Amino acid sequence: MKHNKGFVIVIVVAFLVMLVLIAGVVVSMGSGEILQTKIANDLMSARYAARSGAEIMYALMKSKEGQTVIWPLAVPSADSVVKTRNAGGQTVGTFTASADVVTTDIFGIVSEGTVNGRKSRVIVRYGFDSPFNSGYPLGCIGPMSLSGAKLLGFRSWVRAEGPLASGSTVTTNNFVQVSGETLENQSFSAPSFWLGDTYDTNNDGSLITDINSDGSVTVADIPEGQETIFSADDVNSDGVINDKDAFTYYYTTYLDDAANNSLGVDLGITPGEENYYTGSQTFDPWSVPVGTPVIFVDGSVDILFSDTAWWGGDSSHTIIATGDVTVVQPTNGLDDTLTIVSYGDVNTGGIRAFGGVRGNIVIYANGDFNALFGGRTDGAIFAKGDVDIDTVLPIPGLLNRDINRGDVDWSDPANWPLGLPPGYNRISLLFRIKNEATEFEPIWQQN
Repeated sequence: MKHNKGFVIVIVVAFLVMLVLIAGVVVSMGSGEILQTKIANDLMSARYAARSGAEIMYALMKSKEGQTVIWPLAVPSADSVVKTRNAGGQTVGTFTASADVVTTDIFGIVSEGTVNGRKSRVIVRYGFDSPFNSGYPLGCIGPMSLSGAKLLGFRSWVRAEGPLASGSTVTTNNFVQVSGETLENQSFSAPSFWLGDTYDTNNDGSLITDINSDGSVTVADIPEGQETIFSADDVNSDGVINDKDAFTYYYTTYLDDAANNSLGVDLGITPGEENYYTGSQTFDPWSVPVGTPVIFVDGSVDILFSDTAWWGGDSSHTIIATGDVTVVQPTNGLDDTLTIVSYGDVNTGGIRAFGGVRGNIVIYANGDFNALFGGRTDGAIFAKGDVDIDTVLPIPGLLNRDINRGDVDWSDPANWPLGLPPGYNRISLLFRIKNEATEFEPIWQQN
């Protein structure tokens, strides 16, 4: 009997152990399900927080419509939009959102929500366009090269606002920073100064043919009896009719008669007038009287700092030259605009720490544009030939090169710089989100 009682006790103990184990399993399974449910709820809440971040960033970008947006400088960084998602007055999570360009016509918002340490990310893409009414900060038809320098741990930088655009290639090195787009192989047309058919400089209908197709017409090309026609079109009297004659005629004759030119201006720079210079010139500061709107130089030009006094009232000044133009440390005030139009090359250089162009500079080089060492420009620079930017020596702060957009809206021709070449390549980049119903449906991704 006692033996049976012992056996019953063993069975009861075993049964109790089984119950404890079963209870433990049930509790463990329940806890696991509760934890999984909590994780799922946290991730769902984090997803909602991330979506809230994307929607707030979208509203922020929407508020920038009609403004010039320079990516990524004009939109918040990843840490600058942090909000809380509230439920019953309790903070349950945060999100961080940022926006940047994906392609030339799509921008993406990346928003990450966090709830109880668990994260969910939302990515949404929107279409946009951006018409910017001005000239390219830096553009050319030939190849473009930008390079900073490094030596013994010292660096000099090239910093540029885009778009930088080339009809060929754009090459940079590791010490070049570009905010905005870098555009290669663009379909650019060179500005042309011919008013009528090529080799009819004065547009009188009397055309001389380039019989050997070498890009110019010489005395040897003309038929007998057309000497008078040749003489009228050979504006430079150098025995050749070419683009340079068209360039000179456009500025010194066509734009000298306000009643008969498309711009309605009289530049007053025909040969013999006060602002017409024959032969190459060197202009030191204050060489040109204040208030002179334009000068023409039949030759090359060397300029130190500025050829006019740049402080005081607003100053808009244009220099047109048939040769090369070299500007050492170009300088102007915030309310000034300097326009340089060169049939040849434009060369510049300076020291970034010693100032630079704070107003606008507008440059057209029918040849190349070269900028060595440091300096700063705000405005529009375009070359028919190549562009070469090189800081040369690694002296931080002194030889950095900054290339920035100007701030003049060219949508109204009245705001165009005086003497801007016909066909100067301009761009329009005002930010606009595309219509979601007809132009671009937003693309949402979650992970």
